[in-house]
Amino acid sequence: SAVSADYTISATDYLINATAAGITVTLPTAVGSDGRLYAIKNTSGGNVTLATDGSETIDGNLSIIFSSLEAYTVMSDGANWIIV
Repeated sequence: SAVSADYTISATDYLINATAAGITVTLPTAVGSDGRLYAIKNTSGGNVTLATDGSETIDGNLSIIFSSLEAYTVMSDGANWIIV
């Protein structure tokens, strides 16, 4: 999915391409999603925020900001998200 506005990832997504700077891509809950993978790529000219659902974390952080052309793949451990 190419996204250019704030976006919440759905269960049918796999690769999310953030095409606009300054947006937030929010992960769905990690609870009950053990092993689910999402790849997020920033192809905008600026920063994009990857956020979690509520108090869940990504490697211990509530959100991460990544710059242009950076990408992350995250996996649910059933409670939180880990970068793989």
